[in-house]
Amino acid sequence: MTVIRNLFLSTDLGLLDRITSKEGIRELVVIASQIDTQLMGSERAKFGGELPKILQNINTNILGNQLSSTLSQLKESNPEIEDTFDQLIKQGQEKVLHTSGICQTIYNQFNNPNSWEGGELKVWENLTKYYPDYFNIDDSVLSKSNLRLLANISAPFDVISNVRNKKEFILKGKKENFIIKKSDALIKYKDRLISFAKENEERINNTSIKEIEKQKKNLEKVRNQASISLNETYYDLVEELQTNIKKELSKILSTYFTETRILVDEAEDTTTEEYTVDKGRGFIFWRSLTGSRYETRSRTVSSVRTGAVRSALENLTSEIENAVTIKSQEFIHEWKKALYSRLIKELRRGTDDDDLDPQIIRSTIRNVLNNIDYPNIEYGASLPESLRVKGILKSKSAEEYIDDAREYLTKLKTRINNDISGYVKTLIDVLNSLDPSSKIFETYNNKIKNLEEQLKYKEITLERLNNLIEELQNIG
Repeated sequence: MTVIRNLFLSTDLGLLDRITSKEGIRELVVIASQIDTQLMGSERAKFGGELPKILQNINTNILGNQLSSTLSQLKESNPEIEDTFDQLIKQGQEKVLHTSGICQTIYNQFNNPNSWEGGELKVWENLTKYYPDYFNIDDSVLSKSNLRLLANISAPFDVISNVRNKKEFILKGKKENFIIKKSDALIKYKDRLISFAKENEERINNTSIKEIEKQKKNLEKVRNQASISLNETYYDLVEELQTNIKKELSKILSTYFTETRILVDEAEDTTTEEYTVDKGRGFIFWRSLTGSRYETRSRTVSSVRTGAVRSALENLTSEIENAVTIKSQEFIHEWKKALYSRLIKELRRGTDDDDLDPQIIRSTIRNVLNNIDYPNIEYGASLPESLRVKGILKSKSAEEYIDDAREYLTKLKTRINNDISGYVKTLIDVLNSLDPSSKIFETYNNKIKNLEEQLKYKEITLERLNNLIEELQNIG
């Protein structure tokens, strides 16, 4: 929750920067302080001095409407706000809380009026003069009740308490959602294990030792025929991956930096201001020479909204990292699918269907591809202190800030470009270090040997698989 004091009385962009730069702010209320000063105007006559009606009208119709109008204008002129204040704009009348610190002081010291100082005395004088039906020194119960109404100190604490309760509710919901997702994942994993066990059970029932011996003999024949084509296919696809992934990641980088530079440029503005020059300083005869000692001149002054710049720069790194990570994962996923299909095709070329077990071949290639240690691209960047300034800067400070922001962008782009190049090089080095044909045939041979061992103890193996399936199915 964020409390904003008198935002509806001033377009305080400095405060706006501090709020919009924080993530997660969604509970906003506005505290209208010094409500006692609002009671002595035309509203008193309009509602015949009825205090509750006057308070309600000030909160909802005056302050609430002014709040919605002011924030709508701020949102239009400051796009970096995004949806931060939408709740206040839509529910302005419900989101204004009045308070009066001076009324709270009078309430606390009501039984000791001699301790009241000038401010308290003046407020009490006005209250008893204009609202005699609600404030009287001789009626402490009535007076203290209405002083508490004006002070309204409990309202902000009630809001804070509600927000805390809501936070606990949200966290509980997230926890429950996390548990549900994990449970679903475990169920899917269990189903895959059951499917795997049933496939093994079926393979053992439908395979003989004689067939295993035949496949072992055929394995060397297939290795000799397919090794070269397997490797050529694999390395061709690695080269293709290198070209495409670097090109695509660089394209993403360029797009994000172009958009961020535009946002930074848009945060800069220029205004014209007037100033007075004393032309006669240092001249004895200024009057006879000019006819007027002072002259009004104008100059152009630069300004920058640091909140917009800071928000753009902070979002840039996380957005690029997410985009690059997701895109690289998508590329590798699609590359693995294409490679899997091509390798299967190469293995089948020039061989009979019964030379190798198609099911074992598919699982072998999947295992080989999934066991490659694919590198990750990770980086983070923090803004330098010179870019952490908040509020609106003008003149030289604004120009220096914008220069620092643009320099930061240039250096960051170079750094991330280098990171991408390093990531692609590491990825390709890892892929090129693999001898795919040797790995595939080695893995296939191990699977055949394992199947042969299971067939030697067929009854025990089937019993174990059956027990495993039953145990998995009984897991709730």
